[in-house]
Formats: sequence, C-alpha cells, structure tokens
Amino acid sequence: MVAESVKQGTAATREEILAAAKMYLEAISGYRDPATLPLAPDVWILEHGRNHGRGADDVLRRIRPRELKPLPTSGEPTFGRDGSMRWFVDVDEGQAIAYYILDLPDRTLLLNQRFHVRDGLIREIEILYHAIDGANQRLWPEDPDAYDP
Repeated sequence: MVAESVKQGTAATREEILAAAKMYLEAISGYRDPATLPLAPDVWILEHGRNHGRGADDVLRRIRPRELKPLPTSGEPTFGRDGSMRWFVDVDEGQAIAYYILDLPDRTLLLNQRFHVRDGLIREIEILYHAIDGANQRLWPEDPDAYDP
C-alpha cells in the first residue's frame, strides 16, 4: 500500500517521489479517491504533448472514477500487466518515470508516465503511449536470450 501522506516542504526522497506517483496511478485505476492526491495547485498533465489538465481542480475533474475498487489486502495494487512496471527515479530533479504495459479488451498499450514531484506535491505529469491492435500482445520473448531477427 502506498503511504497515505507525502512529506511537504523538504527535498523529496526516492520513496516519497514514488509514493506520490503511485498514488496518482491508484487514483486513475479506481483504487483511490482522487481528492486525496498530493497535487500542486498549478499541476499540469500533458498527453502526447496536448493539454490533458491544467490546475488541480481540472485534473481532479478529469480523473474522477465512477466507483472505487477495494485495495488489495496484501501488497500494492498492480497497474498494467503483472511484472511489466519499471520505475526510473532521479531524486535530484524530483522525477519518476514509469514504463508499463496495459492490456485493454481490444488493444495493448505501451505506457510511459513521467512525474515531477517537488515539496511533496505532484507538479507535472507527462504521458506517452503506443497502442497495438489486439489484446494481450506478446511484446518480448519469455527467454531473455531470444530475439526477433
């Protein structure tokens, strides 16, 4: 489970940056009330370079889930395909990038989400993705030594 609060007013640690980013992923996945997110008043979201929310009120309005799902009783909720989540964190810059695969009924998405966290608040979210037709596409070999010629 992601920490319920993220420290404010100090330089963020790796854990605090990840906690804020995971809270956002929980909210867009329906596991968390978006109103509990640590959003800066002037937060913005870009999706493929286009405005997808500017300011906390606008962002909250756009990600409000229909109904909340229960959090898992052990561990953290998973986002996307099991085992596909990769995090890269730059503590000095307050940046975290998540790469993961999301299977939808009619397509598979390769997602990249960048989060900028400062003073415990999410300041920027940038989303890039590539859609592949068909659900549950096999995207890399089971054997790490295998490759496509």
